[in-house]
Amino acid sequence: MRIATWNMAYWSHKTTHDEAWRFLVEVIKPDVALSQEAHTPTDETIRKKTVLVKIGGTRDWGSGVYSIYSSKEIEFENSYPGSLVGVEIELPSGRKLAIISLYGKLETKNGDSTGFATTSVHKMISDLNWILLGLGKFAGLENSLVLGGDFNASIQLDNTWRAGAGRYLNAHRILFERIEDYGLKSVFDYPEKQKSFVQTHRHGRSKKPWQNDYIFLSGSLHSRIKKVEVIDNAEVRLLSDHNPVVVDIDTG
Repeated sequence: MRIATWNMAYWSHKTTHDEAWRFLVEVIKPDVALSQEAHTPTDETIRKKTVLVKIGGTRDWGSGVYSIYSSKEIEFENSYPGSLVGVEIELPSGRKLAIISLYGKLETKNGDSTGFATTSVHKMISDLNWILLGLGKFAGLENSLVLGGDFNASIQLDNTWRAGAGRYLNAHRILFERIEDYGLKSVFDYPEKQKSFVQTHRHGRSKKPWQNDYIFLSGSLHSRIKKVEVIDNAEVRLLSDHNPVVVDIDTG
């Protein structure tokens, strides 16, 4: 099974958004794709296979999940609709997977213009607690989880200064360690612990190779990883300022 996550940057790439959907579905060819900053596909075939929720307000875009398999939206108490979307899919084998697309929405508080995404992602993880632990109606999904997206967070920021915010300390490492405490593992830990960062975001005001986009898998899926790839080519650069992250796994 091929799983991809991609921030499609609709707000800044509206004129090429249909091309981005076609590139995702026809070139990358994922069985499951997690999207962020995405608009509803105009292609009816793609639209029928996509659950997408818009953030609303000034953001006419949101997060979603495309799947070639039978799927339905997971209902849970969600403080960030449009930034956080869960979909349950059923594989031909009958196995069910929980696919969670997450967008780290920047938050400002108390009149401070400084935005943080770690605060919103922590709250999203709290909203997902019952799913991540497989409690109640979510029993069994804790062993079949895919969590991915643009977290707008990176350990690259830790122990650095930001104007108006001061030192980040270990805020980002703490966030990722919390996710791992649920038994989820980053695909970038394969085949060995990540020793360097993989660029997934090209920031117009920074030459640093930022990694903001991730896929985490429950242990039973992580152990079946066959290949991990970040796609960066001329076509991708025309369609978004983010690079798709793709992982192939053997579902058995």
